[in-house]
Amino acid sequence: MGYNNPFNTSASESFVDADSLTGQKPGRTLWHGMSQQTFMSKVVPYFGVGLLITALGTHFGKNIGTGFLLIGALLNIALYFVLLWQRHTPGLNVALFYGYTFANGLLLGPLVALANAVSPLIVIQALAITAVGFFAIAAYVMTTGKDFSGIGPYLFAGILVVIVASIVNFFTGGTGLFLGISILSAVLFMGFTAYDMSNIMHKFRDEEYIFATVELYLDFLNLFVAILRILIVMSSRRD
Repeated sequence: MGYNNPFNTSASESFVDADSLTGQKPGRTLWHGMSQQTFMSKVVPYFGVGLLITALGTHFGKNIGTGFLLIGALLNIALYFVLLWQRHTPGLNVALFYGYTFANGLLLGPLVALANAVSPLIVIQALAITAVGFFAIAAYVMTTGKDFSGIGPYLFAGILVVIVASIVNFFTGGTGLFLGISILSAVLFMGFTAYDMSNIMHKFRDEEYIFATVELYLDFLNLFVAILRILIVMSSRRD
């Protein structure tokens, strides 16, 4: 897909501006997939509002019973696949995305409640670390324009390892394995942040803005969950 100039200037002027900032050779742009204008005007705002709705869902989810978790998880999965199915339907795709983020917040509630019981500062610390890591990686990819699509197979292999290890840990209940899984998850989702941001810049089309938002949102959310679990274990060991 060609470059969509977000300003009312000629293509040559936009390339000069980009080249002076990025060191690219004249006539080239970092964004070969989704236009930067679409990313900034749609993906970024939807991503931000989605996180706020997740925080709202987390507030309501702190006191839900464990019996709801299974129902909530099934609802969450259903919303995800319906969202992917309807991701090109204007209006409905945004509504489904917001519903999905609220459902994620409900499921996140019990973990946040546990963290607050261990230490009131853990959630803030986890959020700060997540934000710094996530936005630093995204900014690096946006600035350099590097293509990280090649790390995809390794990331997905790592997710399979996490899933298998999590099943084992469910039956064994080992704290050490749980901590190891959380650390590996944090590393993987930092990698996924680079991978997805790279794909948005190089492969996604403008009409895939909701899918792009979902990908980045899940990277942020899963990175937050992994870091939160690490801090919970470390704080509990100190106590």
